[in-house]
Amino acid sequence: MSAPSRCVFLEIGHPRLLEIQEVRVELDPLADKIAPHIPLIFTFRNDIPLGDLISLLGSIAPTKPFPISLGKPAALGTNLYYPIDKGGKEILALRTMVYEMLPDLLQPGDHPPYLSFGHLIPGQDPKPMLEKADAALRGTAYGALSALVLERIGDRGESIEEFRTKIG
Repeated sequence: MSAPSRCVFLEIGHPRLLEIQEVRVELDPLADKIAPHIPLIFTFRNDIPLGDLISLLGSIAPTKPFPISLGKPAALGTNLYYPIDKGGKEILALRTMVYEMLPDLLQPGDHPPYLSFGHLIPGQDPKPMLEKADAALRGTAYGALSALVLERIGDRGESIEEFRTKIG
């Protein structure tokens, strides 16, 4: 049996997250599988026992929420996201801590932090979804981190939460 696929992400408390989710339900085939999130560690496979991962993640979770501001929604390939303006340095510091504690993980490169809110079907025009996502914010671009989450990806692509710790 192979090691499970997992990822680590940050959830954000945002006053317009429900509106963003409504846009996703309409246009994103993954809307019912995972909430909008900030990826911290992309999908990885390893044989580290779950208890050890939970201990590690619990040790680096911020104790105080820090503010986040979101930029204008954008698309890259099939990924739809809001770039993180304020709070990006803190997120990069968290990511660095995890990769230092788990050096055998494949590092994804030096991409800036972002709030993932959807995925397009290949070939789908992103413009309508980006316009709706931009309107969903209605100028409210600020929020704060609310949780650090370890997720296992099930056989049918479903999100199976294995660990969650509130921030703050």
